[in-house]
Amino acid sequence: MICILDLWRDIKGNGKKSVEDVMDVVPRSISYRATSPLYAGDEYKIVLEEDRDLASVQILGPGGVVSMKAEIQS
Repeated sequence: MICILDLWRDIKGNGKKSVEDVMDVVPRSISYRATSPLYAGDEYKIVLEEDRDLASVQILGPGGVVSMKAEIQS
């Protein structure tokens, strides 16, 4: 889940790195669900799609299987 939030914050914060700038980027709500196991050492890809204030995020594990999905409201 941390990877999902880090990616979302980086995109919403336009790559800002200072603590003060990052603290201003806070989601209104988050919902997520683990759907398939992902093991240490597995390669994965995070896919984020935005539509206005709603971001849909998926973590794709080996073989493109969805391991986790989330929605983040900004």
